[in-house]
Amino acid sequence: MFGPHRGLPSIGCKHNRFLAYWTCSGILEYWNDGMLGVRADFRNPLFQNSIIPLFQPHNEVVSDHARRRSRHRGRTWLLRTANSLVVPSPAKINLFLKVVGKRPDGYHDIVTLVSRIGLFDTVVLTLDKASIRVECDHPKVPEDSSNLAHRAAASFFRALSIDHGVDIFIDKVIPVAAGLGGGSSNAAAVLTGLNECYGLPLTDGQLRQIALGLGADVPFFLFRKPAVARGIGGDLEPYEDLSQQPVVLVCPRFEVPTGWVYKNFNLGLTNYGKDIKIPPLKTHFSRAKPFLFNDLEQVTVKRFPEISLIKKGLRDLGAEIALMSGSGPSVFGLFSDVHLAAKAVEKMKDRGDWDTFWVPLLLS
Repeated sequence: MFGPHRGLPSIGCKHNRFLAYWTCSGILEYWNDGMLGVRADFRNPLFQNSIIPLFQPHNEVVSDHARRRSRHRGRTWLLRTANSLVVPSPAKINLFLKVVGKRPDGYHDIVTLVSRIGLFDTVVLTLDKASIRVECDHPKVPEDSSNLAHRAAASFFRALSIDHGVDIFIDKVIPVAAGLGGGSSNAAAVLTGLNECYGLPLTDGQLRQIALGLGADVPFFLFRKPAVARGIGGDLEPYEDLSQQPVVLVCPRFEVPTGWVYKNFNLGLTNYGKDIKIPPLKTHFSRAKPFLFNDLEQVTVKRFPEISLIKKGLRDLGAEIALMSGSGPSVFGLFSDVHLAAKAVEKMKDRGDWDTFWVPLLLS
């Protein structure tokens, strides 16, 4: 076992190595400003239940020098030591998903509006290893070469024509096979983290080419802002008209394989063309509401009617919209009022066998 050390004092984190904590508002300030020294606003009810570790190892003090080194806009790491790097790995939701065609290679062309959210896995990279190894604390995440994070590391080293290794530890918080892009996010975290560790040898364009070969969602997580994705997901354009709304996320405790959903999707039931323009949500939310749907619900909801019950429950509790994310089964509700969102989280927790989160959209 090469993951975080067990047995040290802790404050509620899964892995006792980590002692310091920030609220999700702190993580947001980090992503916005690229800084390690981040202030958290504990008074904001939107973030009070979203506690995320700062990843400070036991008895290790983050020096002023380390803080200064971290103050580079656009960098993606929180803490770097001599041979390791800790990288946050956020989930995503699809606020709109339209299937517009099927390709000769069997993949489907889509148009989707996608945003990262403040629900994070943690990827810890330890360098100077003889081979690539993956360890994850979730029993259903593979630890062999089929893991996207493993493939990302192998592709990175291959692009540099070097025979190096790395230990990859994934502290899994994002539900698995839930339509939230956790595996793709982990792969993107490995790519950006290794590129940082090796002195930025690859350009953004080169990283994107590697990401395209790994999976449809991986390029989006390198993009790091809300986007409209087209094709199989790699054609991205920024979408800047989202407002900072609280998101209530409900994740049933069963998995839905993405391949099964697309295999059973009936393209004949769709009625939009490829040239879809999504109205601005920030300024014309009521006009944009008809565009906020997910074509894949026709498959997943039919097999798992519980998803419809979750959507109705969120709407009844004040959500402006409630949709399944990706191929499911996770469902999210967008709320205009943080107090309604807070009440919805508590009420939804008692209504079924699912995990409930209260998180913000990550807009930059």
